Amino acid sequence: MSSSLAKKTKSFFWGLLLVPFTLATLYHLPLTLPPFYKEPNSLIYLIVGVGTYFLFEILFNKPMRTYVFGHELTHALAALAMGGKVHSFHVSKKRRQRSSEQK
Repeated sequence: MSSSLAKKTKSFFWGLLLVPFTLATLYHLPLTLPPFYKEPNSLIYLIVGVGTYFLFEILFNKPMRTYVFGHELTHALAALAMGGKVHSFHVSKKRRQRSSEQK
């Protein structure tokens, strides 16, 4: 069995083991969140959060660099969690076009 196939098989079985936990989370998460119709303060918090986001957008002129950093960091952490390697990680102010290549 090749190394690549062994890694894919290992990842597949880890995924199967995590399915019950994922389903339990999907079932219980809505039960733990406060319903907006019962708690008026929770709707206020949501509105304040959305307003704060738009304020940051206006004041900091669309903080895309921070967003891209967080987005790419999530990819890197997911790769590490699945046994992959991160060879480089770079975020800059320059906007670059991405092209998808299949190997």
